Amino acid sequence: MESRRMQQSKQKNASKGLLMLAIVIILWVLSSLLTTRIFETYQYRKPFLVTYLNISSFTFYLIPSLVRSALNLGSSKGSSIVTESTPLLSRYYSNISLQRDIKHKASLQRTLKLSASFCILWFMANFMTNSSLQFTSISSQTILSSTSSFFTLFISALLKIEKINNLKIVGLLLSFFGIIILTKSDNNSPTFAAHTLLDTITGDSLAILGALFYGIYSTLFKISTQKKRSKPLDIQIFFGLVGLITLTCLWPLLVFLHWFQWEQFELPHSNVLISLIVINCSINFISDFCWAKAIMLTSPLTVTMGLSLTIPLAMFVDFVWNHVDLLNATYVIGAMLVMASFLLINRQSEDEEHEDEEEESFTEEKV
Repeated sequence: MESRRMQQSKQKNASKGLLMLAIVIILWVLSSLLTTRIFETYQYRKPFLVTYLNISSFTFYLIPSLVRSALNLGSSKGSSIVTESTPLLSRYYSNISLQRDIKHKASLQRTLKLSASFCILWFMANFMTNSSLQFTSISSQTILSSTSSFFTLFISALLKIEKINNLKIVGLLLSFFGIIILTKSDNNSPTFAAHTLLDTITGDSLAILGALFYGIYSTLFKISTQKKRSKPLDIQIFFGLVGLITLTCLWPLLVFLHWFQWEQFELPHSNVLISLIVINCSINFISDFCWAKAIMLTSPLTVTMGLSLTIPLAMFVDFVWNHVDLLNATYVIGAMLVMASFLLINRQSEDEEHEDEEEESFTEEKV
């Protein structure tokens, strides 16, 4: 009975994780579209500043916690002093409150360390991805970013949170061939005519670097938030601290880039541009939170493979929004291969998780 309940709970979590992943896929493509509009249509090519604003907006996640802390502090004023004359029951509850505060501080210190260690990885992955959109199309950037599935699998296997087997390799190969087919379809599009060979190489290299950083931080994030730890990670506090660290510690780089004229600091020159930047920040504010939830409820490889589904969606957006004709037989075959690889990897990860649970329950019964 207990094992059945656990299995139902796991299936429920997996469903929630896939729902979160679907939200991420839609929002990430929308964010790429807005970023391209900001860079190309409005000629506001400030990838570092845009990334800085996107991640700094995570600071707003701290507001609910700050409000709760202020309310708790106000309600506990005047009742926190414990002396020898304090009644025994009151002293007992005061000690419990003190222990709770100590545990809360320890948890906050752990979350702060985790946020600080992830801040640079998170920033670099997003910065590389945003920078690549200056030199290549949304479709190309999305296709090359999906190579993070290879990085994620090998890093996860190296750190022993994912197993490499034949079915996963088949899934990755299906994804790889699907990506090649989709790339061929994208290379034949008029979008590439606007870019030089150097632009294409630069954009592709930045997208792949972004995929590498993504593979590293998504795998490390899963390890850091495993349920075997004494207390689950508070995602809101984690993201809030990532935003706060970015806001307070990375602004000198804006001055550095401006000084060397690599990216000159310039305020947005129109209300429409300001609106696009704010909307883009809001999208990242929601999507990265959903991404973290999806990682915790499934696995880094499942989420990374799932994000490959942004490829057909991004190409469809290019078709509708930018009037790029990509919807042909080549496109459909490539998209189907990517979809099949995701379903295969996801199914395999679920089976492995179920087998691990059965082994653990068998070991516990034996003990």
